[in-house]
Amino acid sequence: MLKFVGSLLIICLFFIVGCRGWSTEKTPIHLNPNMDLQPKYKPYRENNWFSNGMNMRPLVKGVIPRGYLKADDSYYRGKINDQFVENYPTKIKITKQFVKRGQDRFNIYCAVCHDAVGGGNGLVGEKMLIKPMSLHGEYMYNLSLGRLFDIVSNGSRTMPAHRLQIVENDRWAIVAYVKALQISQNADGDW
Repeated sequence: MLKFVGSLLIICLFFIVGCRGWSTEKTPIHLNPNMDLQPKYKPYRENNWFSNGMNMRPLVKGVIPRGYLKADDSYYRGKINDQFVENYPTKIKITKQFVKRGQDRFNIYCAVCHDAVGGGNGLVGEKMLIKPMSLHGEYMYNLSLGRLFDIVSNGSRTMPAHRLQIVENDRWAIVAYVKALQISQNADGDW
């Protein structure tokens, strides 16, 4: 008898709670309707309340979205007080993997014009009216690290800017690899 009553209670519990798979035309029961049916505004939907007719509001002038404050000028711009930095920013740790990453990024973005060793004779560079600059000239050797970073970021003369395609850390890695290329191409063999 006790088993029968227990089974009956379990079956009643299923009917009270409900079973998945049963479809109904009735609206569901909302125990807390203000949480289920709260008003919300989707960004690109129409809203006649505002003069431009959209829900999404423009940012207030001068507001920087969270995560976009780039306050470290030496890392993000290669400058301190509008002067190009001579050393790598403190965030940068020069390791073999870092220079290898720079080589990888250089081969993707730079070698097409400057060739694999930086001579300015890449496949695209050969077809250009104004040839890409060799990375091994006296002028390039005397550039500061910050200026090299600025050239990779913003371009120079016929070279396009790469700041939108390459993140800051990878641009610094390219600078480290260019410096390694310059050293390797001018090794005198005297140890």
